[in-house]
Amino acid sequence: MNLSNYQPLDDRILIKPDPQDDNVKGFLVADENKPKKLIGTVVAVGTGVPLHNIRLNIDGAASAEILAKIEDLINLIKAGRPMKVSVGERVIYGQFAGTRIPLEDGEYLMLRESDVFMRVNP
Repeated sequence: MNLSNYQPLDDRILIKPDPQDDNVKGFLVADENKPKKLIGTVVAVGTGVPLHNIRLNIDGAASAEILAKIEDLINLIKAGRPMKVSVGERVIYGQFAGTRIPLEDGEYLMLRESDVFMRVNP
């Protein structure tokens, strides 16, 4: 399967969760009672956090220099804030975060960047 065919939108991240353990200290435990590993690998990231709720009103005449600065500001708003995680990083995420996505080679997790708590450094 080619994960490059999947592009999350905006501030969403596609994660391949680590495999879960079937046993807990030698006991067989029902799925709903198993402690979950909340670590996975980022396999795709969106374009960034949108800043679409910002409005700008200009009253009166403006110089060419001010208009150029305003245009730069508008382009920054359109681009949004860059993502803080990147493909290949291992992260810890919230227990109830995201949506399970079944793909050809296993189950993935789609979540928002804000559901990632931290990076796991090697």
